[in-house]
Amino acid sequence: MGSAEHRRSERILVSLPVLVVGIDPAGEEFAEEARTVVVNRQGGLILLKHALVAENTIRIFQLQSDAAADFRVVGPTRLSTNEGTEWGVEYLKEGTDIWGVEFPSQPPEAEVKNASALLECQTCQKKYFWPLTLVEVEVLDSTGVIHNFCTQCSRPTAWIYADVARRPSHLSVSTIGSPPPQPNLDHERREGKRLLIKLPILVKNQKGEAEIARTENFSRGDLAVVLALSLAVVDSVTVVCTITSSGRNLERNAKVLRSDSLAAKGRKIYGIRYVPASA
Repeated sequence: MGSAEHRRSERILVSLPVLVVGIDPAGEEFAEEARTVVVNRQGGLILLKHALVAENTIRIFQLQSDAAADFRVVGPTRLSTNEGTEWGVEYLKEGTDIWGVEFPSQPPEAEVKNASALLECQTCQKKYFWPLTLVEVEVLDSTGVIHNFCTQCSRPTAWIYADVARRPSHLSVSTIGSPPPQPNLDHERREGKRLLIKLPILVKNQKGEAEIARTENFSRGDLAVVLALSLAVVDSVTVVCTITSSGRNLERNAKVLRSDSLAAKGRKIYGIRYVPASA
């Protein structure tokens, strides 16, 4: 099977409701309810009103199942319209699946995970034979540009096909610049991809007492939050995320892992971990 045919067989046009959490080019935190356009084994395309930054990390919640995963932003696959911009995203961890979609099976000898192409850095003109994922091919074929780290420039730069014939007809090399300055996201590189984002949540104890607060940080499996609510380590709680524009609540069972007193009287910072649905 040719690479183009294989790519088509991998792509499934499906509109799944998702919640995207990340940081925009201005460094502002956002959470947007959106939908997928295409999904595949490595990631997919999503339609967003918010702008993203290539190579940044975002978290996506699949709202039909509450499954979540971290994704790398590859780049836009369609120019902005009134509906938003289409973005290509890839799972950070290989083998992750939050879509819940059964993809067409391929015989092992026909399964090609990566394509390759000669790309050119638009800052230093260095050419490099680059292994490309399916999503990266999608972005290159649509907009003509992806952003990757250039060892010669020592920073992320814009890369295009070195072969002029492979570039989209609308691509104007003279208008391509470096990616916008990225916010300092070093905290995301820690194990667990902990994000320093303040999201509104409701925490409820077993007595039914509840408090609305904002997270201090969170990762895929846990979060930190400051509460006046009195909780003990190993207490079971319910965490409700109420940030979707449609009013949809994401509700998860969790346990208190740690508790530390703060200078503010009567308030503590709690470390809370989600309990797997099967537990």
